Amino acid sequence: MRFGVKVATVLAGMVLAAAMPAAGQLTFNGVCTMNVTFSFSGPITNNSPPRSWSMSGGGTCVTDAQPLSPIKTMGVAGSGVSQLSQCGVLRLLGSYVIDFNPSPAPPASNGAVDLIGSSAGGILHLSAPSPQFQGVAALVSLGAVGCVLGGTSQLSFTGAFLFVDP
Repeated sequence: MRFGVKVATVLAGMVLAAAMPAAGQLTFNGVCTMNVTFSFSGPITNNSPPRSWSMSGGGTCVTDAQPLSPIKTMGVAGSGVSQLSQCGVLRLLGSYVIDFNPSPAPPASNGAVDLIGSSAGGILHLSAPSPQFQGVAALVSLGAVGCVLGGTSQLSFTGAFLFVDP
């Protein structure tokens, strides 16, 4: 691992450890790298109609689940129907499931997913009422060129994901 990545990991771990809940509370917070791919039922173009979609992905997280071992892996999957599915404007609504490993880790969660953006990037929001879970990711994609030039049935995004599991 590069020195800068090690320093960032240690600092993130220290910040999360300082924000740890009191003994007996089951609250987890974290920051992750996220890679997620959205697959569409048909190609999205500059003027495509709403489509069904599915997503799958994962990442590496630093959490406050265990201060001496804060690194966890994250997996996420979901599906839904788009409100807008065009190269310049994406609005995807649906449901998700997310899990973290190894234990102790934040518990698996499922709830509502909302992506607002375009084929170049956007904001992904995951939320669940019980157990409570809130996560947001700022994502970028290199898929905009292919989308605009002829359409695409898949968009892969990369970004940072922050979550709170109160």
